[in-house]
Amino acid sequence: MEIEEIRLNNILLLDNSKLVKILWIKPNTCSVMDVNVDYPSAIVDLDRLSGVELTRDILLDYGFKEGDNQLYFENDFIILEDSDGIWDLRIAHSSYFIKSIEFLHELQNILFELFYYKITSNEYRL
Repeated sequence: MEIEEIRLNNILLLDNSKLVKILWIKPNTCSVMDVNVDYPSAIVDLDRLSGVELTRDILLDYGFKEGDNQLYFENDFIILEDSDGIWDLRIAHSSYFIKSIEFLHELQNILFELFYYKITSNEYRL
């Protein structure tokens, strides 16, 4: 994974199997913590990290609501439409398309960049 793709608190996969949260980032390494425990942290190479593919279940865990072949978020202002595993992010009640998203960290990053909003889940799971 490239350093430009990740931010603090992103949820990613370590070695394609373990959900971790990013604590700090340096050019080739970062500190991660298992999302289901408060300690310990580990320093890992960025190439050991990969994205968590967005699924309907993950989006529901993060507060999206279902309706009419779309998922809604934040008072129905943000819409995600499934397009064969890639999610199209749109602004509600308009034709304004923002971005296609495949991974959870991409969604975390775009919501933070556009709205300064940090999405969280009460239940981290694959």
